[in-house]
Amino acid sequence: MKALFTTTRWEWFKLCRRTMPWVLLAIALLFSQLSIWAPYFSYRSQESRPVTLGNRFGMGSRFADVNAADINCDKVLAGDASGLPAGTDPSALPALLTACQGAKQARDVVLTELRGAFTAPGSVAIALSVAQGFGIILVAIMTASLVGSDYGWGTLRTVLVRGVGRWNYLATKLLLMLAGGLALMLLVALGGLVTGLIAGGLAGTSRSFLSLGFLGNAALDTGRAWFSLWPYIALATLGSLAARSSAAGMAAAIGYYFGEIILTAIFQGLFDWFHNVSDYLIVHNTTAWMQNLRLQETSESIRIGVGGAVFGEYPSLLHAFLVLAVYALALSALAFWLFKRRDVTAGGGG
Repeated sequence: MKALFTTTRWEWFKLCRRTMPWVLLAIALLFSQLSIWAPYFSYRSQESRPVTLGNRFGMGSRFADVNAADINCDKVLAGDASGLPAGTDPSALPALLTACQGAKQARDVVLTELRGAFTAPGSVAIALSVAQGFGIILVAIMTASLVGSDYGWGTLRTVLVRGVGRWNYLATKLLLMLAGGLALMLLVALGGLVTGLIAGGLAGTSRSFLSLGFLGNAALDTGRAWFSLWPYIALATLGSLAARSSAAGMAAAIGYYFGEIILTAIFQGLFDWFHNVSDYLIVHNTTAWMQNLRLQETSESIRIGVGGAVFGEYPSLLHAFLVLAVYALALSALAFWLFKRRDVTAGGGG
């Protein structure tokens, strides 16, 4: 155990001095922040514009020549006649008031959804969901690079003959990537909280939400996003070891991710029975696992989900957890078995 700890600490030291992890971290943080600031600026834009009836308002001859964009519903609802275009038939006012009330309610719904997306706790859920989607690709790249680097540099035999041991060597790589994935999600969650407070303050919509319940939900959502990365870390590891190449590991994990999305969409459209098959695939269960984060349920934010229209119904949370856990354990065990039985050559890989 001491040897494993020492090796992990040394690998972490080396990893922190590489450029790639910091670039990938910056990418994940950037996109998670964009997912918060985009709703904020959309909110300010919607809020500053007067409510109109949108498209041309055609309700009989009384509105045939009236452009709905010229009808200011804010003024109409306040009883200000200046909100109406010149020559509007007074008998049309009841219908016009009803239409304006509907337009204002629709705008208020949009503003509520946008406000929930950029204010905490919804901002934390949004950031975690976006970072988890990008994180799958980023951890696949980093894992394949970390595991396959010694093949590419031709240093694997040198490392092993120093007494590290194959089990310790591979366990160190996996533990390092799991720790890196957890650090990524913690930073994203913290960034989502800070940004949500700032954006909410700028919009004048700050509210008190800090409580033990919030902290518990934030921890559970962060852990959920972190756990969803495990099968892809194991898949990238197995691909790198099988082909003795970091490029192959990246291709295996990322190729599988997009391949399942595309093929599932095609086969579910062609065969009804494939819906049952997709319930046991990694990406489908990853999406099910990330549906309806606990912080979303306590916020006004819109629902976050990737591929709902493509994949249809999702399995339960427990089902998704068990499927992902089985994949993570099985792929990791296969990687250990393959690495243990295979001869180590002096040559490098890609």
